[in-house]
Amino acid sequence: MDHTEVLLVGGRAGVGKTTVVWEVSALLRATGVSHAVMDGDAMGQVHPAPEGDPRRSEVTESNLTAVWANYARLGYRRLIYTSPLSVLP
Repeated sequence: MDHTEVLLVGGRAGVGKTTVVWEVSALLRATGVSHAVMDGDAMGQVHPAPEGDPRRSEVTESNLTAVWANYARLGYRRLIYTSPLSVLP
């Protein structure tokens, strides 16, 4: 496989995103499908917010890019990513 497949799981806090992600991961593991799991909640958890990035979106993107680069270097091409950031006000 030379392309990347991503499953994005979004929603408000407490709706079960993490549970869904771990269940999908368990199904993939059971069938021997390699994949990586990332929880977007942790990608931007800094205080105070970086200068010029009050919503922490730049630091989140930078961390996501760096972590995915590590997984990709190891040969992973499937990502399950969960984050509440996809919820619009």
